[in-house]
Amino acid sequence: MSIAIVRPAPFLDATEAQGLRASFARVLDNGCTKAIVDLTGVQELSAAGLAAVTNFLTHGRRLGFPIRVLLPEAGSHAARMIDQADLSRFLLAHARADGSVDTSVVRRTPMLTICGEPARMRRRVARKTVRSPEPA
Repeated sequence: MSIAIVRPAPFLDATEAQGLRASFARVLDNGCTKAIVDLTGVQELSAAGLAAVTNFLTHGRRLGFPIRVLLPEAGSHAARMIDQADLSRFLLAHARADGSVDTSVVRRTPMLTICGEPARMRRRVARKTVRSPEPA
């Protein structure tokens, strides 16, 4: 079992959000079976950063990929942003979805840690297109 720990920079702005979105494909490419998105060090969270976190979780759920989120420190700007967007329940639902993830593996690591060696993005996550039924 390999777990990817994704730890964004303390200021999760639009630029960092773009990197977070790209990291999901790298996590899959490296053969990881689970992921932890560690937001404990995030102090400032922009709308783009919040969207990137929810995007990461949504793609994981669609693929059946277990993802756990470690929320920012209570009272921080990032925690207030999550509360104002009413996403705490959404993020915690993902955090509790797979109780087998051992959070003891979370430790101070570089900004982005991916299973194995960093690899180029070799494939893209396929998106399903659902079409409306044809009118009769």
